[in-house]
Amino acid sequence: MVGDYLAGLRAAASYTQQDVADRLGVSRATVGHWETGCTKVSAHDLDRYLDAVFATVWERDRALRLAGETTAATGQNVTGGEE
Repeated sequence: MVGDYLAGLRAAASYTQQDVADRLGVSRATVGHWETGCTKVSAHDLDRYLDAVFATVWERDRALRLAGETTAATGQNVTGGEE
């Protein structure tokens, strides 16, 4: 699940949910909802989240695949189709 993966990236960066929320200008609850899967994170917010935790290219690729979202740069769905 993408939320678990995001939480792991955040923890590896030694950030709290509040740290990420502050960097993104959202509430701590929003970050928590993304990480628990209660709310689906948009492609835009996923990209911003990955920036906030300094995700590597490989971590970004994995997160996008887990989310099944489009890449911010190309607009292509990571599963091969277009939106």
